[in-house]
Amino acid sequence: MFVLISASAWAGDPCVKVTQKTLADGVELWADLSTCTEVTMSITADETNVVNELPPIIDSAGRTHFLAAKWKQLDRDAAWKLKDWKYRWKLGRRLVVLPPTVTWKRPFAGTFKLIQGPRGTFSHFEGSQDEEAFDWEMPEGTPVLAARDGVVVGVRSDCSVGAVDEALKNENNYVVLRHDDGLFSEYNHLKQGGVMVKLGDKVTAGQQLGESGNTGYTSKPHLHFSAFHTIDGTLRQEVPVSFNGMKPARRTGPDEKIRKAVQEASDAFEAIDAK
Repeated sequence: MFVLISASAWAGDPCVKVTQKTLADGVELWADLSTCTEVTMSITADETNVVNELPPIIDSAGRTHFLAAKWKQLDRDAAWKLKDWKYRWKLGRRLVVLPPTVTWKRPFAGTFKLIQGPRGTFSHFEGSQDEEAFDWEMPEGTPVLAARDGVVVGVRSDCSVGAVDEALKNENNYVVLRHDDGLFSEYNHLKQGGVMVKLGDKVTAGQQLGESGNTGYTSKPHLHFSAFHTIDGTLRQEVPVSFNGMKPARRTGPDEKIRKAVQEASDAFEAIDAK
């Protein structure tokens, strides 16, 4: 006998879909990725007489269909319960050690006004997970360019609305690249239908990725850019960016909270590899 009450993740971005498969002695969660190939997921649940045989932090590792959780009954003679399972995900993977500072190209041609930089008070404040981001005001339709060579691992272009509204934080058009040192870069608030690359494309610095817009959580048409790596399904760390040889404001490793989360994620990934 068992009790199963399922839950889900936040609505909005369609990148990750999770399907539940109920077995005689447990439950499996299978993840399918549609508009991305690199995500990190965190799985939680209220468990009685069941255990998740997989680590609670799962890396898609480029896969678009994979087992995200596998709860199995412990005592076959006793009832088991799995209640309120949840999954959270973020684009990207984790890095235990940050790579050396590299030079990035500005993700556009010409000159545009910087309306918010790193540690900005509107949405780049400490704890926002956008601490090292840049926002440039620019007309919709402006070409958005790759800041470094990379591979396209995330795209979205179906959003049409933009406003200063918390409900729109996950309703944003974007391109995400993965770079050869393990860092990721994101190009956000693109116009509807304004993405010009597809998943798996290899791009070079200066190549057009799409057109700027005004979608998602935004006060005016602009381009949001940052570089980052991902800790788990709820946490990522941004890194300072150096444009065209200019030194970034600072270059530091993770703080203690992030360092601990990175190590836990690293241990979880090693456990996956060992299976």
